[in-house]
Amino acid sequence: MAIRKGHTASGLPLLVLVPIANSSFAQGYSVQGANAYVQSKDWNGLLSYAQGWTQAEPENATAWFYLGNTYGIGLNDPASAAPAFKHAVSINPNWPEAWNALGQVYAASGRYQQAADALSRATQLAPERPSYWNNLATVCTDQKVLPGGGVECFPNSWMTAHPHCAIRRLRLKSARLRMLRVRLFEIRWSE
Repeated sequence: MAIRKGHTASGLPLLVLVPIANSSFAQGYSVQGANAYVQSKDWNGLLSYAQGWTQAEPENATAWFYLGNTYGIGLNDPASAAPAFKHAVSINPNWPEAWNALGQVYAASGRYQQAADALSRATQLAPERPSYWNNLATVCTDQKVLPGGGVECFPNSWMTAHPHCAIRRLRLKSARLRMLRVRLFEIRWSE
């Protein structure tokens, strides 16, 4: 938007907002705009909005994240969501929420090894998030896969990420136990 100064008929100053061509700001793309569609559960409206946002700002990871969520959650189409989340993590490779979402849509699409790898990356970036560990443990336990073809998922310091939060420690412990069961299964299976 550009601001043009002018005067009213009575001579008072007047500011007018004028849209600038090809500007995403002129289109009004924002998290708040996208959330308005989410709150009203207008998934087709959000799809149009997110597609326009990704076209206007192709290097905006948040726009791609919203597009992925629209496909994955709103329209229940995880196969279409995966490329959007993959693009989001290619733009911002240090965004754990995007890695977690990518792992979840991979799992929903039956791509379990890719799911384990993406969820493992989410846990590396945000080890204090028990939900990421639980998602990883679920994929690894239920599908008998490990990230990186068997690389240890849990760091030695997994329990000390946030010692002040007993609930998180318990959730992390639960996820850790699930992963230990996977490791035991893998050892028994290989013998």
